[in-house]
Amino acid sequence: MARISVFAARAALAAQAQGRYLAFHDAMMSASGALTNEAVFAIADQVGLDRARLARDMVSPEVEAALAKNAALAKALGINGTPSFVVGDTLVPGVAEPAALRQMIAAQRQAGGKATVIR
Repeated sequence: MARISVFAARAALAAQAQGRYLAFHDAMMSASGALTNEAVFAIADQVGLDRARLARDMVSPEVEAALAKNAALAKALGINGTPSFVVGDTLVPGVAEPAALRQMIAAQRQAGGKATVIR
């Protein structure tokens, strides 16, 4: 995983401790321009996160464990980049058209399976 991807992932996981994971994640996903460390912190400010607490939580044992678990899962699934999507038994690497994903998920649900999205 690229260094900035790890930094952004740490920040997203740490945002959960402040109850702001989804708002932070959505803001990062809609950000334009380079996602530098400072840009990640600026987004944190934008969604009302305590920057000092975020920085502390980013190196917590819980965040370390979550990153290790996610890396092991990605390796097991053959995922080597983000975004990646898993629908049923199908891996969709890279950016996917929303309409195509909705169609895949609907087909999986119709077949009685559950659809899982991993970002």
